[in-house]
Parts: sequence; C-alpha cells; structure tokens
Amino acid sequence: IGVDPGSVPRAAVLPATGNPPPSSGVRGVLARAFEIAREDQARAVEPSHLLRSLRELEPPDPAATLLHALAQ
Repeated sequence: IGVDPGSVPRAAVLPATGNPPPSSGVRGVLARAFEIAREDQARAVEPSHLLRSLRELEPPDPAATLLHALAQ
C-alpha cells in the first residue's frame, strides 16, 4: 500500500484478563526498550533491552529505587 510502519512499535493485543491496564511507567519502560532494541538493530525486543530500559530509571520511581537498592 506504500506505508512503511517500520519505526512504529506494534501495539500488543492482549486478551481481557481482569488485570488493570499497564501504568504510564510500564508503558514508558516498554517504549524505551523498543528504542534500545532499534538502536541495537535487534530483530526483537529481548530481556536485555527491557533491563537496560529499567536501569535508566531514576528515583523516586519505585522500580528505580528497588534496583538501586539491589545494586548496592
């Protein structure tokens, strides 16, 4: 059709599980993981991309606070 969505991450279609929707923090970490994977020219987002995205967080984000505490 002439449209290249290559740089746009695809939205995941999840079944209704009764779980609350992901928080803005979770969405931000996932978006950054996609960016890191793209920078690495990876074909898929891997756990290492997600971990690198989490490591970039700064307190007072709860995940950042926990990761910084665990690193010491």
